[in-house]
Amino acid sequence: MKALINKIISYPYIDFKGNTVKSRIGTPQGIICSPILANIVLHQFDCFMEKYVEMFNKGKLRRQNPAYTKLQYMRKKALEVGDRKLAVKYLVQMRRISGYDPMDANFRRLLYIRYADDFIILAISTYEECCIIRDKIYEFLLDKCGLTLNINKTHITSSKKHFKFLGADITNNPTKDYVVFDKGINT
Repeated sequence: MKALINKIISYPYIDFKGNTVKSRIGTPQGIICSPILANIVLHQFDCFMEKYVEMFNKGKLRRQNPAYTKLQYMRKKALEVGDRKLAVKYLVQMRRISGYDPMDANFRRLLYIRYADDFIILAISTYEECCIIRDKIYEFLLDKCGLTLNINKTHITSSKKHFKFLGADITNNPTKDYVVFDKGINT
């Protein structure tokens, strides 16, 4: 297998200008066997991430947000005394905040998705924990797979910002409505 991989890596290719190019590292961009090689090399990483996700995840539900619970109680009392105007005011305030604590230390989740050599990790955690995850991934890829994680392409960001993955725009939809974008596909 190693001989086959070395042969593929060292095989020259012709660029867009017609020049023959011999790559010294990695597979040439767009080579057909590149995703297959990525799957072979990154299988160990998949196994590592599967165990890491199991270890990282904790808690069944997030704890309730105390501010939300207080507004919920005050709304209930307002309805009991018949003050619908005040109850609506509390309801409007409740809708502006989360019913659950978004930073509950006893609730953590990690989701790992990989396609060929592109991967994304979605985490319900703190920024500091995400930095630790990134560093562990960097070390694993270097030590066990012989790969270097491109720090310039590696971003830790909030899910409130949109990002691209495999050419698709990924956005957080706070309305919970499902939206399908049709980019000119005729059915």
